[in-house]
Amino acid sequence: MKSAFGARATAAIAVLLMPPSAMAQTSASADQRPKWAVQIAPGECTLLRTTGGSEPSLLRLKTKVGTERYWLALAGTGVRAVSGMMPEHVELRVDGKVAARRFGSQSNQSESGFNRLYHVSGIAREAIDAVAAGEALEVRASSGKVATISMAGGAKAFAAFRTCEADQLIAWGADPAQFEPGGSAPVIKDRDRLIPQELFRQIKTSGRSIQPEHNLILSTEGVVEKCAATYGIPDSNMEQVVCTYLTGRKIGEPARDPAGKAVRGVVTVQPARIVTAAVRN
Repeated sequence: MKSAFGARATAAIAVLLMPPSAMAQTSASADQRPKWAVQIAPGECTLLRTTGGSEPSLLRLKTKVGTERYWLALAGTGVRAVSGMMPEHVELRVDGKVAARRFGSQSNQSESGFNRLYHVSGIAREAIDAVAAGEALEVRASSGKVATISMAGGAKAFAAFRTCEADQLIAWGADPAQFEPGGSAPVIKDRDRLIPQELFRQIKTSGRSIQPEHNLILSTEGVVEKCAATYGIPDSNMEQVVCTYLTGRKIGEPARDPAGKAVRGVVTVQPARIVTAAVRN
């Protein structure tokens, strides 16, 4: 697949990150030690923490590059089974302090070798930064504690995860200076509501259920300079409708280098369509 901002990688890459001491362990004991890895795919970055042996477990953190939103999945030993699959309020606690409040839910479909996974969606970047800097992550739902996971040994994996994001954004046109210590990404206000709801009715979908997703290059004033859909839909005018509306508009604050100077940035937006239904008595 090719982005409008340059060629994307065509194959997924897995980077295994283990401390030298872990590499020297016997296979039996090494199975019990957490293994950290980062998977790199076009437009996506995934961080994995796994254990094997008699106590298998999985922590998976995934993002679509540029969205500033992250999806967490937990499975295996130490992850409490939850009755029902309805979403519930969840707190992510890092070293005892609340880093985020989101919704979580359990799925009972087999995935990654596990019969059930617990998912937490839409986590903000700041919360993930807190997790990366902490010693332990606790996921606590309204029904009780779901899991506590040690973050020991994960620093290099989190750094590689951030590099995966930065490298792809730079390839799409972002100024590298914003990714240096002290730099900052663009700040987009209400990114889920960038598109007026009436514009969704102008998008031709041929009966398909779609989630618009677009890469935007932002100027040093926070204005959309360039816009392109991240995927194409046959016989759809999605890119034309969305990009015609957004191009030339100021949608937030620009990225900045460590000195505070505004630089060009790239973001990925997934504007949401709000569906309402009338309820009759």
